[in-house]
Amino acid sequence: MAKRKLAKRLRRVILLSPKKAGRAAIILVILFTARPLVASPSFAFRVMPGYYVPVGDDYLKPGAGGSIAVDFLPTSFFGFTADGEYVSVGLENVDPLSLVSGSLGMSGLWSPAERWSLRAELLAGIYSVSGQGDTISGIEGGTRLSGSYRFNPVVSGVVFAGFRHYSYRPTPFMNSISAGAGIEVNLTEAFASNPHVSATVEKQDPVFPVFYSWYDEHSLATVKLTNNEKETITDVTASFYLEQYMGQPKFCSLTKTLKPGESVEIPIKAFFNESMLELTEKIDAEAKVIVEYRRLGSKRRAEIPMTVPVYHRNAMNWDDDRRAAAFASANDPAALWFSKYASSIVTERFRPGVNKNVQFAIGLFESLKTYGLSYVVDPSSAYSDNADSGSSIDFLQYPYQTLMYRGGDCDDLSILYCSLFQACGIDAAFITIPGHIYVAFSTGMSEEEAKSEFYAPDQLVYYGGTAWVPLEITLTKDNFTKAWKTGFKEWNDAAVRGQANIYPVKEAWGEYKPVSVPGATSRFSLPPEEQTAVAFDGDVDMYIEREIRPQILAYEDALGKKNSAALRNRYGVLYGRYGLNKEATAQFAVAARSGNVDAWVNLGNVSFQAGEYDAALKYYRYVLAIDSENSVALLGAARCYYELEQFSYSDALYEELCERDYALSRKYTYLASFFENTGRAWSLSDRLSTTTWAVSSDVAVPVAEPKAAPQEKIDAKKFIASLKDTDFAPPEISWVDDAAPQKTAAREIAPEPPVVARREDSYAEGLSPAASPATVAAPPEPRAGLAAMLSIGSGDQSGKSSSKKILASMNFRKEDAPALPTVVEGDDGKYSLARVDTGPSSEIAAVQPKSRERTSQANAQAPVSSTRGFSVAGNASAGNLAMKDDLSANVSKQGAESAVVEDTPKNRRSSVVIAIIAAIASAIAGAIAITQGISRRARTKIGGKKL
Repeated sequence: MAKRKLAKRLRRVILLSPKKAGRAAIILVILFTARPLVASPSFAFRVMPGYYVPVGDDYLKPGAGGSIAVDFLPTSFFGFTADGEYVSVGLENVDPLSLVSGSLGMSGLWSPAERWSLRAELLAGIYSVSGQGDTISGIEGGTRLSGSYRFNPVVSGVVFAGFRHYSYRPTPFMNSISAGAGIEVNLTEAFASNPHVSATVEKQDPVFPVFYSWYDEHSLATVKLTNNEKETITDVTASFYLEQYMGQPKFCSLTKTLKPGESVEIPIKAFFNESMLELTEKIDAEAKVIVEYRRLGSKRRAEIPMTVPVYHRNAMNWDDDRRAAAFASANDPAALWFSKYASSIVTERFRPGVNKNVQFAIGLFESLKTYGLSYVVDPSSAYSDNADSGSSIDFLQYPYQTLMYRGGDCDDLSILYCSLFQACGIDAAFITIPGHIYVAFSTGMSEEEAKSEFYAPDQLVYYGGTAWVPLEITLTKDNFTKAWKTGFKEWNDAAVRGQANIYPVKEAWGEYKPVSVPGATSRFSLPPEEQTAVAFDGDVDMYIEREIRPQILAYEDALGKKNSAALRNRYGVLYGRYGLNKEATAQFAVAARSGNVDAWVNLGNVSFQAGEYDAALKYYRYVLAIDSENSVALLGAARCYYELEQFSYSDALYEELCERDYALSRKYTYLASFFENTGRAWSLSDRLSTTTWAVSSDVAVPVAEPKAAPQEKIDAKKFIASLKDTDFAPPEISWVDDAAPQKTAAREIAPEPPVVARREDSYAEGLSPAASPATVAAPPEPRAGLAAMLSIGSGDQSGKSSSKKILASMNFRKEDAPALPTVVEGDDGKYSLARVDTGPSSEIAAVQPKSRERTSQANAQAPVSSTRGFSVAGNASAGNLAMKDDLSANVSKQGAESAVVEDTPKNRRSSVVIAIIAAIASAIAGAIAITQGISRRARTKIGGKKL
């Protein structure tokens, strides 16, 4: 039907025969279906000069001419044409005739290639011929075929050939054929070159300001780009630009070619700036996708709008648990300030023998507890609610916010702890289990090292060849040991089911860089250093008790079977390595009285660790007087002279040590002279943290119980059934009034746990089985004083004297032996120090190894005091250690103080008198110490602050 109508119309316009018109219609239908529609119509004009040849007429001669055509193309395959033509028709021996015509027509187009196209036109109109003073006119019609090559979207080259019939009566004026070449100009492309590409958002993710740098490498959306041009476009580039938060567009992708109608997916990335972190509310930002490409060699640019949801700076989802690392920043000002505060307390009270990272972790844990940090569940955005739904938006706090608010939920506290650990130089990690997130910190040890050093290596997490301590940071009101044990239990329970993960913060920072909020400040007050220091001491004491308890029990058992001075010296070294100077001194004093030279050296080591260099030097000099080849004593003396700034003497002793024991000397190279006996202000700050203890290699170390005994598996049903055969007293009931009975709290009917008293030094009372709450007394001064013992005069500090002469000038005399600290024996047969007022002329009771019979004891009360700047009063009774099965057990403080004398009937009677005298003296000294302690508290400075 359509073909028939079209043929009829053609017949009316150009007066073609029905057969010819049908053929023309078929051609046009084929051309119509050859190409799809363009996005918009276009206008163009053609200028086509040509050469016209009359057909079948001997009078008319060929002539030049041309036509101008204006085209309207509503589609890419069909259009309308208005054509104007001029032809100069020659005649024999007569001036040429001028033919002018105007016609309308239709055209069909076909493009076999992108730059090539073919056009078929049907035209009909009127014409006029003038010449020789006469004019004729008529109608004309014809067809034209042309081919064009597009140099660019605007200009094309055209060649054509055509046939025209100029009718007239009784005979046609002329039939002609023509051919020529010309140009075509696309007016639409020249004046309104709109790009024809479209973009649709296929995937859109929310934008979180905390990851503003992450989007530089990762997409925030996916856009589908489609080519709607008639030709293939090349060099297609796509960029993203959000003007408010970007300095310039971010290049996203490059596509070499894109055919008409073809699409490509483009990942949208962005290089945002820090100003995003100022957002406190969600916004819908207006952005744009910039597409640039080449069409037929001509560059085109399209800007496609796009709406991007941007959340506030505390927002995040849990698509990846590692994302929390972006909130954990070691450069957060509040985290830096708080970490320096905690680190200074730990550094001041550092314990040798205890893992360094564990001590800093204890310091941070206790500092935050003292500060008043609380675990608070956020009902609107709890981790447990959002972790399983990665698309849910959670609210996370930055470290400075958690410290300012003094609380947060598990993810907030985890972020804070990781920031503090990293600020202290300790690697931290996030641990995630179903519905919960907490932290772990690195011990700085390999798996093999940790298994040999830690009491319970099975309660560590091993990842990446490193041993990690899991820490349940939500137990803000408990102690460090409990937080550790709870954290490991949670890890172990989830790991069995394959649901436990650990993400080291440094590794996560490789993907999600940490951020610090611009303008964040530290607006809070730090807790008192004295309070934090006491809490730190107590927690470290508890940790040490857990670590060395099996070894303590092994030593006590071995000494009960055979009282060996060398073994007791090793027992003291165990305490000394952990900084338990009082307990170590008690063991060394007993061993030294029995003639053990190593114990005398170690007494010097204890004094050196306490910073009492004069007292330590007395012990080292005495050992060198009786054993001049003792390398450890020689080292100790050199270190004492170094700290006393007597560098000539320390150089001489160190040079001698290098000759005797080179391997030992290399451990203390800071003693070496590099500036000709001048002061060593450059020396390592940690030079005092290492101590070499004197021990006999031929003494076997007692074997402790296995470190990781398997836990017995409890059958709950059997346990509940066993309760039926047990007699239980009902809970007591207290009456508020006559009518309302009320049950007492559970703690009112349960036995009270032993109380741990805080000491002003860093050691909890009663930690050692041999310890009592008495104060550790420094070794008494010798009768002649230090100057007489040195016997070196002023010395030659210029450095000109040789080390041999300086060494020879030192007078090590055996008769100047320092007095031993006084120890007492408790009811359980264990030794502890006694508080005895000793002076230069005091008589020191001889101490012998204990006999099987117990000596009589006198109970005494004494205040607890030391040199650390805190004074806490305490009672002393029987000196036993109440060890609980729990590794974090508190220590009972009960002890007795009396002098231990030779176990004879005569001395048994004398011991009672001595004990009574000692008790009276201790009570007087205690009263004085309390008075002095009160006045000292106003003068003592810790970390530069006056308490």
